[in-house]
Formats: sequence, structure tokens, C-alpha cells
Amino acid sequence: MEYHDKYFTREEIIRKFQVFDGEKTLGEVDVRDVFHTQVPAKGIAGCVIEQSVLSMKQNSTQEADLSILQADGSYKDTELKVTGVEPSNKQGEKYAAKEPMSLTAVSIGVIEHEKFLESHFYNKIAHMLFVFYVYDRKSGQKVVPYAEYDRFPVLGYKFLDIADDKDELAKFENDWTQVHDYLLSIENREDRYDLYPLLHQKIKKDLFYIDIAPRFKQQPRQTPRFRFKKSYVNTLFQGFYNHKLEKLSEEFNSYSELDHRLHALTKQYRGRTVEELIHIFDIEVKDIHKLCKHITETIVVRMLGGTSKRISSIELFEKIGLIAKTITVTKKGMETEQMKLFTMDLDEITDSSLEYEDTSYYEYFSNHQMLCIMFEEPCTAAPLNDNVFLGFKRLVFDDGMINGTIRNVYKDISDKINNNGVVESYVYRKDGTQRINDTGVPMTALNFPKQAQSSVFVRGTGTDSNSKPWVFKGRAADGTDTIHAYSQQIWIKGRYITDMLRKIDFI
Repeated sequence: MEYHDKYFTREEIIRKFQVFDGEKTLGEVDVRDVFHTQVPAKGIAGCVIEQSVLSMKQNSTQEADLSILQADGSYKDTELKVTGVEPSNKQGEKYAAKEPMSLTAVSIGVIEHEKFLESHFYNKIAHMLFVFYVYDRKSGQKVVPYAEYDRFPVLGYKFLDIADDKDELAKFENDWTQVHDYLLSIENREDRYDLYPLLHQKIKKDLFYIDIAPRFKQQPRQTPRFRFKKSYVNTLFQGFYNHKLEKLSEEFNSYSELDHRLHALTKQYRGRTVEELIHIFDIEVKDIHKLCKHITETIVVRMLGGTSKRISSIELFEKIGLIAKTITVTKKGMETEQMKLFTMDLDEITDSSLEYEDTSYYEYFSNHQMLCIMFEEPCTAAPLNDNVFLGFKRLVFDDGMINGTIRNVYKDISDKINNNGVVESYVYRKDGTQRINDTGVPMTALNFPKQAQSSVFVRGTGTDSNSKPWVFKGRAADGTDTIHAYSQQIWIKGRYITDMLRKIDFI
């Protein structure tokens, strides 16, 4: 079997990738027996695609993996990215991206003197070819050994030509420029080696599609890398699956452009009630006095010229990891409710090989921002339709909080689960009687951080009393050593959020 060089037509690649039809596994397409002739290690999936599917020789050089022939007879260097997806717990998504995607090193000492279109970063992202496989953990399996990747199904592939999309390219140029400008600003400072580790912290609030890693475990000799945010990779994958998201008619290529628009909307609509805004934007509701709290997101989408009900249905916001949260405050600026964030991953918590910075828990706080839609209630008894629009604030979790309160909560949960330290207790009323839920099952509580103890806390959630997918060792309420628990969600106290927001100006 002869080897192929790196030069292909797109038709050749499409023809070779027909081998994926029927969701074949990596092992089934491994005709060159890569899994057995090479030591299985990180990148084994990419080696299988290169060597067994594309018939290329093993290559560890930094140049582009492929060159694809164009209609004009030229070749475009194309980066091959083989990446895993996992079962998703989000409604409407079968799978979701497993992790952020590493791109290339931030070449300190070089990038400061590059121009974007001539940069190594641009060459890496200009033309890309993604192959998606399912990272299929068996029940109870924390990490899948590389040797077992042969059973992972290959879902398919997607070409991405960022260089041919001027709007997308402008967003990446803005992100790259943030990195370039920061490094250039400290290039000649004597304390620059102390400032390099602060790169991501200083610019993350302005980054759309990328982040920088590693971060908090850096030493001067470690080389930071550009990465696609997990949210960006996931949106690309959902597009592969034809999961449609709405594109706004107005283009925003940076947070400064988006903030400018939101500021204009605040000036235009500040002081309007929810009911008035519903009428202004001609939004259909069944009963103006029984509104769903998500109506505020619908209003904001309409302000931006969209038609979707939720901000999570807007492609740009999903790509950049911008999460909408409605914050209702009293006339004194106090909070009115706690904020639910996300469901934790038990398999990840029990994976001792993962460092905190490599968890999806950390990734959520580090790479997501919150677009806080601010409303004021006229009084405690006022219905939602009477709440008054105040404007927008953008909340970014700072590194101090991520490595303080937020890390401590994760460590508390992880330590207790991994060291059999979880205690389940029956719940009692103040009068001493035991609480029983509607299905007749005694209510229980775990000794995870509670709202009374921590600004960031944990609550269990399930569809019913029998929906307890978390199973681990500990001291169960019934005296056994096995605990069956609801999925656990991370929440933040409303007061903690409003205290942070008081320090942030309206957009």
C-alpha cells in the first residue's frame, strides 16, 4: 500500500472520508494497524486519520498537515484537527465538544513583531479540516486509555475556511491583536517575566473565540498556547449536525462593538417596563400577567433584531460563550433570587488525573461571560410585567475568585467524593418531624457546600425522587456505604452577584 504525500484535491479527501459512512470506529478504519504498530498516546486518533484514512506517513513537523488544490491551481495549506465529542446534557444536543482545542504556541519574542495575516496563528486557522469522533466512556470509566480509542465511532468531518469569511476573520484578528498588543506593551519592561503569566487574565474579557493556556500553573519557561474556546468548537460541531442557530443581521466583530450597540439600546429603552417592551416589539404572550422569566431574553433578542426566544439560540453568543442572565433587583439594589449555573460532571470529579484547570467546571467560569440583563422590581409583590429595564452589565469571573471561592467549592466536593467523605442525612423540620417528599420518599441532604456556608454552593436536581444517577461511596442515610444522589448543580448567591455588579458600570 503506497503512501500519499500531503497534496490533495478536496474531492480526494471527500472520497477517502466515505469510509466513515455508517459511523465506523477508529479501529475499523485503521487499515495500517496504527493502534498496534505505534505506542498509543495522545494524538493517536489523528495518526489513524492521517495514516490509515489519508494514507500519509507519520509526520511531526510544525508545517500544515495538508495542502488542498484550489480551482485556480494553487494549494491551500490546511490544518487537520481530529477532536472528540461527548454525550450532551443540553436539550436538543446529542453530543457536545469535549474540550477547548489547542492551536499553536504564543511565540513570545516573535508575535510582537508579526502582522496578523503573516502570523503563525493565521496560518494555523486560515483553512482547517475537522474530523469528529465520540469519546465514549464506559459506565464508571473516568479516563479512556489511548489503546481503547479504537472503539470510538467517527461521526464525520467538516471543512472550515476562516480566511474566506471576512466577518469571521475580523473576529479572529481582533482576538489575536489583544494578545499581540499586550505582549508588545510589556516587551521592554524589566518585570515582563512576571507579567507573561497574566496574559490571559488581562485580556480574557475582550476575547471572542480564543483563550490562552496554560494559565495559573505557568512558570516563565512554559510556553502559552492559543486555543479555540470550547464554546466555539461546540458551535462548529453543532453546525456539522445541522443544529440551526440564528445569525443576527448586524455583525459584531469584537466585544467593544457589541458593547457599543448594547449601550445604545440601554439609552433607548431604559425605564420601560417589561409589558411596554413586549408591546414595542410585538411579542406574542398568552397572559401578560403570567409571564415566563425568560421573556426578558426574548425582548433582548428583539432589540438586537433577532427572532429567537432565547439568547442561547443566537449563533454568535453561543460561539463566544456569552450566557444571558436576568438580574432583578429591588429599589435598594438588593438581589431577589439565587442564580443557577450548570450541572457538574461526576466522572470528571472522580478523575484523579485531571488538574483543576483542566476541568469543565473551571472552563465554565474561566471562558464564559454573563450578559446581565438588569431589571428593577417596583415592590416585592409586583408581577414580572411591571419590572423596569435598567440596562446591561457584562460580568467576567476574575482569576482571584476562580482560584479562591470557586476552586475551594470544587476541592471540597472532589475531596469528599474521592475520599469517602460524603455524608447523607435525613432532613427534618424545625419541630423535629421528618420531611417526606410528594412521592413518599424521605428527603435527604449531602454535606456539600450549602447556601448558608458559601457564596458558591451546590443543590441537587432530578426529575423525580428516583432520578439519582450519582453513585459513590460514603455514609448513606440508611446506614449503608453507597450513596445514590441527584445530579448536583452549581449555584451562586444572588447577593454575591449583585455585590459584584455594583462595582461594574452599565454598558
